[in-house]
Amino acid sequence: MNEATSPSRLTADRLLQLSVDPELALVFPGQGSQKVGMGRAAAASSETAAGVFAEADEALGFDLSHLCFEGRRNA
Repeated sequence: MNEATSPSRLTADRLLQLSVDPELALVFPGQGSQKVGMGRAAAASSETAAGVFAEADEALGFDLSHLCFEGRRNA
């Protein structure tokens, strides 16, 4: 991961520059509705869910799954 693609540097403008499927919807549920560990059980028990996290990691250029499952590395 480089500085330009670190989670703290991914702005809305940068997300809009990423190549995405036109049928893809990005959902932002709002501040405070997420918690560390969300999605871990789904990814562990479902190949489809694990694939979605893997695709997101690759598309974003950083380990989103680790951020969701474990939190920030330097928190």
